Amino acid sequence: MSTEQKTERKTDLMTEALQLAAQCWCTPQTKDKVMDPTLAEAFATKLCVEMRHTQAWQDTASTQMHNAEFYHAIVEQVGALFGLVARLSDDNSVQQGTLALKVPMLVEDAIIRRLRMEQRANELRAIADYAITQTHFGATHGGLSEQELRKIHDHIVERLMKVELISTKSTSSDPLKFDTDKVELKRPS
Repeated sequence: MSTEQKTERKTDLMTEALQLAAQCWCTPQTKDKVMDPTLAEAFATKLCVEMRHTQAWQDTASTQMHNAEFYHAIVEQVGALFGLVARLSDDNSVQQGTLALKVPMLVEDAIIRRLRMEQRANELRAIADYAITQTHFGATHGGLSEQELRKIHDHIVERLMKVELISTKSTSSDPLKFDTDKVELKRPS
């Protein structure tokens, strides 16, 4: 907010405060009293300060509300990535929106699964490398041709690529199981 806008806002608040102070001499209980302009102005000044404090609190509350809505929408979007499981209550009833308290647990479980998949993929790559090395060693010492060696190599890589690290269908009746697509391993070059 610019200095000019702040000054204009203060002027508007003071004008409103003066009007409210003047109305104090217009109530049924005070209509017979003579208005004291000095007292009215002092009251309006104090009222203006209080109105500014109130406005500051309203602005803060408004900002907090907008921030809460923004971050809640992010949690909703993350929860939507998990599908039904993010909307499933403890009593197995399905809610319309994401249950925000479940999202951190679901994210943590997904990260743990991903780390396990990476570990398993590395283990499988190591097995494939070992098998390829042993095949190459056997071929060079066993008299296999380059073409036979390539065929064995391709077969090992093909078998490795067909390994599913995580089933695409849950074998458990547990509705909280997180299903993913097949993990495809890149063919070693």
